[in-house]
Amino acid sequence: MSTLKMASQTGKLLGNGPLWRFNACVGSNGGPYGYAEYAAGYFAATLELISSLAQSTRRVDLLIYPIAFNFRHGIELSLKHLSQTLPGLWGEQPPTKWTHKLSDNWSLVRGYLVREPDFDPDGDLLAGFDAILKEFLEVDPSGEVFRYPKTKSGQQTLTNRGVINLALLEEGLEQVQKMFEWWNITASRMWDYYAERHADVYC
Repeated sequence: MSTLKMASQTGKLLGNGPLWRFNACVGSNGGPYGYAEYAAGYFAATLELISSLAQSTRRVDLLIYPIAFNFRHGIELSLKHLSQTLPGLWGEQPPTKWTHKLSDNWSLVRGYLVREPDFDPDGDLLAGFDAILKEFLEVDPSGEVFRYPKTKSGQQTLTNRGVINLALLEEGLEQVQKMFEWWNITASRMWDYYAERHADVYC
């Protein structure tokens, strides 16, 4: 109730508050942030929610929806980040429009990752992500399932899946984070090399 009074008195539900340690810097105040940073936030939120259930799993049947949605949305944002950064390495333009379908975004990104062996040095990253993505596509191909109890056409969601284990979900998220971290680091190194090569040309 005190929080409600505070918001009504200041008139700022989404603004600066007296408890400064709870003030989150957004927009150009510490940013601007891109797809990669947003993805990191959704992944972190997923892990925090799972961790919150360590003491009590009483709300596990409710929290599974934001947990799974945050995981999925983190993947979508990570793919959109790579779809922005990878094309330029080959002198190509990034797409101007995206969809919420993970399959579309992954198809675009995968097409660039296979061009450079360093993105998959041991030959297991792309196949590993394929397997994880396949599960999401089977359950939630369009991003509706963990947001709404019914699809736009009125069909009940998750009727063919009765249980989702959060320990397995957490393990999968940690794997996905490492994959995207490697791909982002590799892309950054390639961009550094690209910049150095062009600097040598114009020296």
